[in-house]
Amino acid sequence: MDISMLARRIGISDRAVQNKASEYMRLANTRLAGASMGTGEACKAAACLELSCMMLQHSIDSGALQKHSGASATVYRNARAMLQKLLGVKTQTHPRDLCLQFGCVRLERPVAAALATFKQRYVAQVAIAQRGTVALNKPVFVAAIFLAVAQKNKVKVDKRRLLEPLGVLPTEFAAAATAVASLMPELSTGSSAKRRRKPEGAEDEAADGCLAVAASARLEELGSSDEEEYDAWKTAMLERRAAEAKANDPPSGPLRQATLTYNAPAREKGSSCM
Repeated sequence: MDISMLARRIGISDRAVQNKASEYMRLANTRLAGASMGTGEACKAAACLELSCMMLQHSIDSGALQKHSGASATVYRNARAMLQKLLGVKTQTHPRDLCLQFGCVRLERPVAAALATFKQRYVAQVAIAQRGTVALNKPVFVAAIFLAVAQKNKVKVDKRRLLEPLGVLPTEFAAAATAVASLMPELSTGSSAKRRRKPEGAEDEAADGCLAVAASARLEELGSSDEEEYDAWKTAMLERRAAEAKANDPPSGPLRQATLTYNAPAREKGSSCM
């Protein structure tokens, strides 16, 4: 559907919004280089129009756009998130903004403190070679920390409403949530105030989650035309991590039981057994 026609149906008369949406549409077609978005191809115009409204801070009914696109809600959300990454539409995410959005200003300090603690634990426990591969300030990590703190404090948060403006895919958020749960067990719902001991392999789960987010960001930077370079980068990262894990493993081989020598105490002179 043509963007100008779609804008008229939705009731958007602002030419700046329509022009920005048309620009996004042309840029998306260029970067996709003729490739199709699959089931999300039908809602490309609607997604570009919503991203334009987001950038120019123009109010928009996302549900109405989704209905006019003819796609299901899930297909539309995934297509919009994919285009947001492809077009580089960035959104600034700060704990204060999320707390204001969901009406829980009292959680601003706990969220900021949890985010700082997560960064410290990640840097301290993840292999040195992987520290520079993940931008811990990405909106997906801020959202994952905020959701964990809100659930811990029994504050209801609409997950869909939280993720939609960020352009975060469900798989990317799931990876970030896994990393947060592994390194921040005290945020688990129902846990005691005292920090529980992390289960064995928690650091590996955190590294896997952060590496998955890094892989998504790397693929976004390279673009769809550099899949071979992305595959080579991913293979190198996995091989490096496997080598470091092998170096930290205890030596293998049969275990030998040590010989214990027991010396009986010497009897005193004059003592006898009756």
